[in-house]
Amino acid sequence: MIDATHTSKIRHGERGFHWTAPNGYTVSVQYGIGNYCERRHLSNASSFQESKDPNSIESKDFEMAMFYPDGEFVPIGEGDSVAGWIPAWALPRIMNSMRYFHYGTMKGDCPYLRGFRTTIESIRIENEKLCKQQN
Repeated sequence: MIDATHTSKIRHGERGFHWTAPNGYTVSVQYGIGNYCERRHLSNASSFQESKDPNSIESKDFEMAMFYPDGEFVPIGEGDSVAGWIPAWALPRIMNSMRYFHYGTMKGDCPYLRGFRTTIESIRIENEKLCKQQN
C-alpha cells in the first residue's frame, strides 16, 4: 500500500545511505569504519583516504537498520535494532520485501515482521553456506 503523503527517496551519508520506500519505511545501509561489516576495523588512515575520494568506499557486506514511517526503529531481531554482516547480494531481496510493510501492522509481533526476521536469518544461513563453498 502506497501512502500518498510519503515519497520514495534516497539519502547518501558518510558511511552508507538511507532508502525510503513509497510506503514510508526506511532502510539504513551502512558499510563504513565502525559498522558491522568487513570494514569495521579499518584504520583512521583508511578513513582519511575515503574522505578524499568518497567513491572508494565499498564493502562486500553491510549493517542495516529499518525505521517505521514515524522514524522509530523496527526491531529486526530478538532485541536488536540493527543486523550486521548482511551480504551485499541480499540488498535487493531486503528492499523488495519492504513493499509488503504497512504502517500500523508492523508494530509488535506481527506476521510481516516475523516473515522479515525469517528472511534476514535465511540470508545469513545462505551466506554462510556460500562462504564455506568458496573456502
